[in-house]
Amino acid sequence: MKQALIGLLIIAGLFASLSGFSLIKRLQGARSTTTVAQAEPNVGTLKPADFAKFKDSAKGKVLVLNFWATWCGPCVAEFPELVALDTKYRDKGVKIIGITADDPEDVQPKVIPFIKKHQVKFDIVQQNAEDSEAMLNQITKDWNGVIPVTFVYDKQGNLAYSRFGIIDRDLLVAEIEKALK
Repeated sequence: MKQALIGLLIIAGLFASLSGFSLIKRLQGARSTTTVAQAEPNVGTLKPADFAKFKDSAKGKVLVLNFWATWCGPCVAEFPELVALDTKYRDKGVKIIGITADDPEDVQPKVIPFIKKHQVKFDIVQQNAEDSEAMLNQITKDWNGVIPVTFVYDKQGNLAYSRFGIIDRDLLVAEIEKALK
């Protein structure tokens, strides 16, 4: 009788243990499927008249500006590399900012989904200029407005590197490293 009672207790204990394990797994599964609503990405605006102040706000860091648009094939092609470079250099004193040339009415339906898809963590601003020539002149007289274009500013805010067209990752990394010194 004692052995039967002990056997029954062991079975009951195993059953309770397995049921508890199952409950824990179900709770963990429920918790993992619950998602926290992510904040909608914010796309600011940048006026040509504010460019100098905007650039100066990054002094002490290497600033990488990339002008791009969702409708620009080369821009879209190089974008994942910019996201990877941001991940690599963010904590090393590099600030990457994407400046979209998309039309204001395309920010919600095109730019925001693009940012989400690529899990962009760096700032995205929209060029706000009635006269796009004004923004070009704020940056360099050598730029005719073709995108993509990438500019690297050293820690003192001086233009250290320009790349007109799709980036060359190795060259951009070398310029970032040089500007960090």
